Amino acid sequence: MFERRGVAILTPAEYEKLREVASRNDKILMDVSLFTGMRYVELQWLDDHPEWFLKDRKCIELPFGVEKKVKRRNPNRYVTLSTLGTYIISNYFENKDRPKFLKHLPQWDLKLKRYAQRAGLIVEGKSISAKTFRKTWECWLAVSYPDMLGFIALSQGHTNITSLNHYTFNVPFNQTELAEIKERTSGWMDVK
Repeated sequence: MFERRGVAILTPAEYEKLREVASRNDKILMDVSLFTGMRYVELQWLDDHPEWFLKDRKCIELPFGVEKKVKRRNPNRYVTLSTLGTYIISNYFENKDRPKFLKHLPQWDLKLKRYAQRAGLIVEGKSISAKTFRKTWECWLAVSYPDMLGFIALSQGHTNITSLNHYTFNVPFNQTELAEIKERTSGWMDVK
C-alpha cells in the first residue's frame, strides 16, 4: 500500500482484497465511493438525489450551493465517470433495495478498518478510510490521464491545480498495476 498524509492509496489488487472480505452491501458502497471519487458527504447527498446522475453524459451533476464550505466560481460541478463508473452508478440507482451510506462517517471508517484488518491490509502509518477511495481514484486518474490534470481537478471539486497536487503524487505503480488501472479508468473523458 502507498500512502499520502497517512491515508492509504490502493493498488487494484489491494482494492479487490478489501472487497473480498466486505459484505455484499458494503462492496456496492465501496464501488460507488471509488469509481466516483466523491467525498463521503457528497455520496450521502447523491443517494438522496438520483436525478443528479446524468447517465447519457457519464457524469454526476452537483448543483451549485450544495457544497457550502467549498467556494466555487462555477455554478455546478460535474463529476466525470469512467465507463465502469457509469455502469456501477446505473446499477446502484436501478436497485430499489440499494444500500445506503451510513449517517456518520466514523462508523464507515471503522467498518473499513475492520475489513482492512481481515484482508491483511493494515500497515503501520497507513490508514484505510473513506478518504482512501477518493485519493486512490485521483491517483488512478492522474496516472491514466497525466495530460488532463486540470480536468481531474475540476471533476474532483478542486479549485486549482495546486489543490490537485495536494492529493496526487507520483505513485510507483508497476506495469501490471498500471494496465489494470487504465482498464478501470477507461472511458473517463469519452463523453457520448
